[in-house]
Amino acid sequence: MDIFSIVDENICSVSLRARNKDACLRELAQLVAASYSDLGHETILQGLVERESKGSTAFGEEIAIPHARIKDIDRFALSIGVSKKGLDFESLDKKKTKIFFTIIGPGLEQESYLKILAQVSRVAKNRYARRELLNARTPVALKETFFRYIAPDEVREHRDAASKKVLLITLYERKYLDDVIEVLISNDIKSISILDSRGTQSVLSNVPLFSEFINFTGERSDLSKTILAVVDRETVSRVIEGIETIMGDLNKHTGAMVLALDIFYMKGTLEVI
Repeated sequence: MDIFSIVDENICSVSLRARNKDACLRELAQLVAASYSDLGHETILQGLVERESKGSTAFGEEIAIPHARIKDIDRFALSIGVSKKGLDFESLDKKKTKIFFTIIGPGLEQESYLKILAQVSRVAKNRYARRELLNARTPVALKETFFRYIAPDEVREHRDAASKKVLLITLYERKYLDDVIEVLISNDIKSISILDSRGTQSVLSNVPLFSEFINFTGERSDLSKTILAVVDRETVSRVIEGIETIMGDLNKHTGAMVLALDIFYMKGTLEVI
């Protein structure tokens, strides 16, 4: 069972509205029902309620995994929902539940069902994953956060991406470009691309409201270079230290910025040397 194929941002939510358990189960059922065009949410709700009658699926740490096996379907669906304020879901630790993983699956595929439950449980027990899920601002971010924390040995194609970051380094002053590239190469970073970019000065000059202020950036051109580099996570701080050795404290240096971003998926390479 490929867990990546059963999570869809269209059945995820960062803003669950329910304030009690019954209302929450109904909202979750309506959410996941979007994956089944021929199955009403009432059937899903009935399955979830029947499972909850056997004992709460909220096991603590603000997490619940409502789930149900339904004989009338032939495929799985996994929905992720977040309630910012939380609600009483009869959790074992008596705390409010904020993150809900709703799993719906065929009645007979017990092995796949248990494997999905185990994968979800592993992510749910990771405090870093929980924090990122609670802070996710969009359904897409929820899905991608969940995928990042799936066990690497079970999802081999995502293993390399999980151990790396993408660095975006934007420079307005061309004189620093060669030195920054040398910093990257000296740290054994070879997956590098250099993009032509620009700031907002040329755009604002065409907007009457802002045109009289177009010199707010001084005489500096708004043309810039943006370096895209894929680096190991543990290398990021070394690279930034190297850049600041050349340019000084980046927080005090206008016209230069470094972003380090998580990689959700990566295939291929930019290496040419």
